[in-house]
Amino acid sequence: PNEMEVEESIHLTDFPVANEDLMDSKYQKIWETLIEVRKDVLKPIEVLRGDKTLGHSLESEINIYADEDVYNVLNNNQEELAPLFVVSKVNLHKKEDAPSATYEGKLVNVAVKKSKYKKCLRCWKYEESVGKNKEHPDLCERCMGVVEKYYSKR
Repeated sequence: PNEMEVEESIHLTDFPVANEDLMDSKYQKIWETLIEVRKDVLKPIEVLRGDKTLGHSLESEINIYADEDVYNVLNNNQEELAPLFVVSKVNLHKKEDAPSATYEGKLVNVAVKKSKYKKCLRCWKYEESVGKNKEHPDLCERCMGVVEKYYSKR
């Protein structure tokens, strides 16, 4: 690898230049789609935050209704969706199943609702598993596993 030049100040340092040979057009297209869907998702969430129905976007659970091509991209990247949209849960549906009371975005229709679950005090997501474990009643199942693995006395 090339050595980075060290300048007197960070403000004098140039940004690194992307190596075009390493660019993958397939993944670039996928991420362009995910970013556009994110824009569609954020708008109805902001409306609910504006009217104080939601305090934070993690309080929400969203239903996304997408045409087949976008549905396939979203379905193949399920693990990325909730963190990318900063919500607690994403439910994915075909666009033909969209109820009339959805926000119609550029790529998808979106329905947002406040989660009925409790907030995990570690990750702040609203999860069904919070409160199910007596030893860690304020943690979701994922965080409970992390705490038990890395922080519990052995």
